[in-house]
Amino acid sequence: MSSEPSIARKPFVVVAVIDQEDRLDAVLKALARRGHGATVFHSLGMGRLRAQQRQDVPLIASLAKFFESRTDLNVTLISVVEGENAVWDVISAIEGEIGDLSEPHTGIAFAMPITHLTGYLRYQTGQMAVGPSPE
Repeated sequence: MSSEPSIARKPFVVVAVIDQEDRLDAVLKALARRGHGATVFHSLGMGRLRAQQRQDVPLIASLAKFFESRTDLNVTLISVVEGENAVWDVISAIEGEIGDLSEPHTGIAFAMPITHLTGYLRYQTGQMAVGPSPE
């Protein structure tokens, strides 16, 4: 008997980069309605940074100046969920608020299985496990 949890119980991290910061509140409310949470931070893609970087200023100094008064930053959300169905639920909630992610200027989303996790959902659900099941 395998001690590895089934795919339905495996934890995943969903990462979404959203181009429409003004839709963040709606996205977070949609996630909350479906029972999901997220960690949120502002981000900036390398292409956008490089396109606006002065060539005579070192990258790090340019970066500090660049972030001072940005209004065109992306929003990155990270959500840890249990099972593939929850991955699709998170992506569906995001797309429900900002549109089809395959369209330009909406964002991207991807998910990865988590191989090591501690201190997260175990206390909330009492069910999520990574590695051997408790005996």
